[in-house]
Amino acid sequence: MYTEAGTFMSKITEVVFAEAKFAKGTFDFDVCLHVVRSNDPAQTDWWRGEMSQNYGKGNFASLTQAEITMQTLHKIGFDGDDLTQLESQVMGKEIPVAIKAKEDGDNIYYNIWYIGGGGSAPVALDGGELKSRLNAMLSHQPQKDDVAGPATSAPATATADENPFH
Repeated sequence: MYTEAGTFMSKITEVVFAEAKFAKGTFDFDVCLHVVRSNDPAQTDWWRGEMSQNYGKGNFASLTQAEITMQTLHKIGFDGDDLTQLESQVMGKEIPVAIKAKEDGDNIYYNIWYIGGGGSAPVALDGGELKSRLNAMLSHQPQKDDVAGPATSAPATATADENPFH
């Protein structure tokens, strides 16, 4: 059991395929990863990824739970879709594990919120691509059908020498 909220590097120590905790379909199951906090092995927990055709919620409402679980597994380094290979690919890996506190009466519980980081790393633009995009953006004259609101771009008569982003 984790004893504080935060994001901690943790090692995957066990992979188990189990009966689904929440899904009730005949073929539904959970992918379970046991994780141990790297700098404090007394803190451990199980992450469960549901494999079902039930749809997610919120930002994930267009994806099934199976798709969400597979995306998460790919984020931590699983390659492909053959879950029989999961253990050999992720066992012993150090991954970020986000722990969230939940109050229940007088008790506080610390549960795994997500694994593998909270989002995608940004894809950097090189200087030439950035300059090209800025020039295109600043030279575009908004039309009546464009996004509503006052124009904030440089006037159409601005030359490259007058553009402050060069």
